Amino acid sequence: MIEQPGFDPSDAVDFWDLVNRQDWEACELCQASMASRAYRDGGVYAPTEAHIRRFNDFVLARLEGTGV
Repeated sequence: MIEQPGFDPSDAVDFWDLVNRQDWEACELCQASMASRAYRDGGVYAPTEAHIRRFNDFVLARLEGTGV
């Protein structure tokens, strides 16, 4: 337990660091792919991401005619 003398959280910190570095790399790879024409009209969404697509459509509708 944390309260015990000599407690060393380094294994948890090392694991957190490893997982986050892997996640960051995956995100970077996805970002690099955003130039694909598949994303030209707002992206490609899985069925479980329907809420994201609705938000994207909402934003695009508000931006129409703004020159953005």
